[in-house]
Amino acid sequence: MLGIVLIAVVVAFMWGRVRYDMVAVCALMVLAAVEIVPRGQAFAGFGHPAVVTVAAMLAISRGLDNSGVVDQIARRLARFSGNPSTLVASHTTVVAAASGFMNNVGALALLMPVAMRVSRRAGHRAAVVLMPLSFASLLGGMVTLIGTPPNIVVASARPGGGFAMFDYAPVGAMLAVVGVAYLSLVGWRLIPIRGEGADDVAFQIEGYLTEVVVGLESSAIGMRIHEIEGFGGGSSRVLAILRRGRRLPAPSPYEFIEAGDVLVVEAEADDLNEFVSSAGLELLSAREAAEEERRAQAITEQAEATGAELVIGVASPGAESAAATEDGTDERGMLDSADVALVEAVVRPGSLLSGRSAAGLRLRERYRVNLLAVARQGGTTHVRLDQLRLRPGDVLLLQAPVVGLDTSLSTLGALRLAERGLRFNAQPRVFAAIAIAGLALVSTAFSVVPVEIAAMLAALAMGAAGLVTLRDTYESIDWPVLILLGAMLPVGGALETTGAAALLTEGLVLVSEGLPLIVVTGLLLILAMMLSDVINNVATVVLLIPIGVSLAAGLDASVDAFLMAIAVGGSAAFLTPIGHQSNVLVMGPGGYRFSDYWRVGLLLEVIIVVVASPMIVLVWG
Repeated sequence: MLGIVLIAVVVAFMWGRVRYDMVAVCALMVLAAVEIVPRGQAFAGFGHPAVVTVAAMLAISRGLDNSGVVDQIARRLARFSGNPSTLVASHTTVVAAASGFMNNVGALALLMPVAMRVSRRAGHRAAVVLMPLSFASLLGGMVTLIGTPPNIVVASARPGGGFAMFDYAPVGAMLAVVGVAYLSLVGWRLIPIRGEGADDVAFQIEGYLTEVVVGLESSAIGMRIHEIEGFGGGSSRVLAILRRGRRLPAPSPYEFIEAGDVLVVEAEADDLNEFVSSAGLELLSAREAAEEERRAQAITEQAEATGAELVIGVASPGAESAAATEDGTDERGMLDSADVALVEAVVRPGSLLSGRSAAGLRLRERYRVNLLAVARQGGTTHVRLDQLRLRPGDVLLLQAPVVGLDTSLSTLGALRLAERGLRFNAQPRVFAAIAIAGLALVSTAFSVVPVEIAAMLAALAMGAAGLVTLRDTYESIDWPVLILLGAMLPVGGALETTGAAALLTEGLVLVSEGLPLIVVTGLLLILAMMLSDVINNVATVVLLIPIGVSLAAGLDASVDAFLMAIAVGGSAAFLTPIGHQSNVLVMGPGGYRFSDYWRVGLLLEVIIVVVASPMIVLVWG
């Protein structure tokens, strides 16, 4: 029964249609129902020190983010952008160093806007630096105990006591240095760069999908589709027409445009606004927002005339923008104004937006955010914009009030890609954050207190110092990862208690008997890497730890060497975008395709096996 459940779990992880935390919980409930996992211990994993440590470290990462520590470093990166190699080297070095002491997705999120801005100003494609940046965040996480959740899980499973803070450094630091050197000198050259010239925007994408309406006074009335597609640089394509309740998919280029038509348009980011204004069109979402504003205003005026008391909700963020367009006073008025910001943001993995539509979330009503357009890699969708289910990596063109914009994006789980001002005069907060995090590191490194206690005390100190609010703390915690970890720990333990790990180990011992330790370590490392490329890295190490421990006992080898191999392999997800959240995060902004990852990552994984295997045996064998 256990084998059937584990196979089903791995298949579900690879399939990706069901969230990994739900898969893990379902597996746990099935095993508890048949008492393979003792029912009294079914939820013991949620109280495991590894779960507490991961949660606390995510809160500390938010404190480091809010303090401006990385921003202070990033302000000085512009001088290293003369050529792609120095650009990649400078940014990957910073993100790798940051990932050793904070959540690697958080470190990547901090550096992404900076890297795109610097690369654009230097005349380079954002695609050159974003994939190396993602890979560097994974490499940096290998250096310390707190660098990535798999390291914490592996340490908690070590017989006789966990690994210390910098026990991972001899191997991890070497891999980080070699990996960054590869990405800086060779890796970026293997990335397919589609198109020519520098980006005029922060990232390269195939095109925005949006909807525009043909007003009564639009100059597009009576024109053919191929004629209006020439507006705005000629990059726009009309994918469908919505006319009097009927849908005309893939219309003929010679189809005439009529008043009231809604056009589903795909356009490049830098040409979108010019196309809309040149053709005399209106963004449908902005027009709807304006209509809501006019209805609210009419109700208000009626209430004032009758003396009635009435409470009306906050106006939609697109109203001011749409009004400016109708007056014709500002070319960018339909999108932007002093009080309303136009921003580009990417959907983060596990965000509130993932798998939901704008209509389903009621973005405008609940969050004061107007969805104007969507850019997606890997094909064009033809559904209505407000009904489109968003995916991690989608790039969104959003319109929202300047006040509260960052809070809205944080709540929704969207990473802002537009330029942002770096924090100035923040040295006291920087020093406070460094002092708190440093004290936690030192106390853990010298075994003054266990890592989970040190991390929790540091998180509380961040709050007491004003570096994080209670809301920041809860928003920073990656709850799906914690649920996955809490559910998978008892499942992984069942491998050992039922004898399944011993059974698998017998076969591995027969295959490995007589082989040098360096070869066996390399094979286990490769197995972990293969699994982490298709399933969550936490799930990978939880499943492999019992096998590694049993294999070490069967071969009378060092269990530490095998645990280190599992930790390194669990973090080395470089072949696919689905292997790690960082890889998904850069897919849309970088304009990457699924196959682009293995072009760069395959050689990197080979290098890791060649370097890590002898290093692990030398240090831990």
